[in-house]
Amino acid sequence: MMTIGLNPDNYTYSTMIKAFCECGRVDEAKEMFHSMEANGCLPDSYTCNLMLETLVRLAHFEEARNLVKMCSEMGISLKSNPNL
Repeated sequence: MMTIGLNPDNYTYSTMIKAFCECGRVDEAKEMFHSMEANGCLPDSYTCNLMLETLVRLAHFEEARNLVKMCSEMGISLKSNPNL
């Protein structure tokens, strides 16, 4: 996308992250999540919850703890959402 001059927004990043998470491709989801901020797009509650649910489901507990801490520091609210 960026190579053709388009800058992804939160919705685009969240869609890609959700697709990676649903396919169990957590490494690609994490890479996309971390590239958000590098590209000037901060994760929101929805995106963080997607990542948190995936990390916990795949037993990446230390990374899940780190994500919760990061969200707390950034003021991002994490709430249960059965629709993720």
